[in-house]
Amino acid sequence: MPVSRILVTGGTGFIGAHVVRHLSRSQDGADPPVLRLLAHRRTPAPAGGGRTQTVQGDLRDPASLRGICTGVDTVLHLAAYIGPDAERCHAVNTEGTAALLAEAARAGVRRIVQLGTAAVYKDGPHRGEAEGELPVGPVSPTSVSRLAGEERVLAAGGTVLRPTWSTGRATPGWCPPS
Repeated sequence: MPVSRILVTGGTGFIGAHVVRHLSRSQDGADPPVLRLLAHRRTPAPAGGGRTQTVQGDLRDPASLRGICTGVDTVLHLAAYIGPDAERCHAVNTEGTAALLAEAARAGVRRIVQLGTAAVYKDGPHRGEAEGELPVGPVSPTSVSRLAGEERVLAAGGTVLRPTWSTGRATPGWCPPS
C-alpha cells in the first residue's frame, strides 16, 4: 500500500503539534505518512525525521500557497485565527480556507479534513445532541468566520470534525470518507 502524504496546516499550534507527533509515529508496524507542514510564523521542529517537510505560507496570501498541495492526498486543516480582530478572522478562517481549498482542488487532493468547533452553535451546553441537531448561532468574530470556512470545506466535499463530538480511541489509519 502506498504511503499517505498529508499536508497539515496549524501543525505548530496546541492541537496540531500533538497531531503531528501522533502521525509521525509508526502505527501497527505501517510506515508513518509523509508530512508536509504549512508554517506561517514558527517553523516546527521536524517530527518523523526525513518524512517531514516544512513549507512556508500564509493562508491570507493565496499566492504563497501555490504548489503546497502538489503530491498530497490528504489536507488536514487545523489552522485558525482565534481572536477579536474580525478582519483577520475573516482573512484567515474564511478566505484563507477558501484559498487552501482552491489549491487542493488544483492539485487534485481527494481528502480534506478540517478541525471544527462547537462554538459555531448557540451558547449553552452541548451534551447528547448529534452533529447537526443544534441551531447554528456563532457569537464571536472567530466563530462566525470559522463557520463560514467550515461551510466551504463541506461544500467542497470535505469533512469537518468537532472535538466535542469526537471521543474515544481513534482507530489507527482511519480517516472519515470524503
